[in-house]
Amino acid sequence: MIVYPVRRSVTPFMWFVVALLSLYLATVGFFWVFAAPTQTDLQIMAAVLGGAIAVVGVIGFLAYRKRWIYRVPRVGTVVLAAYLLAAGLILVIVWIVAQLLFINPYDVILVAIVML
Repeated sequence: MIVYPVRRSVTPFMWFVVALLSLYLATVGFFWVFAAPTQTDLQIMAAVLGGAIAVVGVIGFLAYRKRWIYRVPRVGTVVLAAYLLAAGLILVIVWIVAQLLFINPYDVILVAIVML
């Protein structure tokens, strides 16, 4: 019996890129609808979120290509690592945005403590 390889029309990498772009557009859209920001604030938030999506994309692509997930013996460890990575990235984004929004350094530290 001859088995022919199945060609997929859309690769898993393309699904990953589409998911990241739709997440980016949804987040910027929610910010635009609910916060009603000025044009400058919208551009700053779009740039910060774009950088965050790029970091997530690069780390996700490296983890997929290097097969890092398969090297970890327990699923709980993978989930914990993903959670810590996501929490760290959120703290960095909030710190950057808080630096742009607040004049008083006390407010920035307060926001960081509340995020913890």
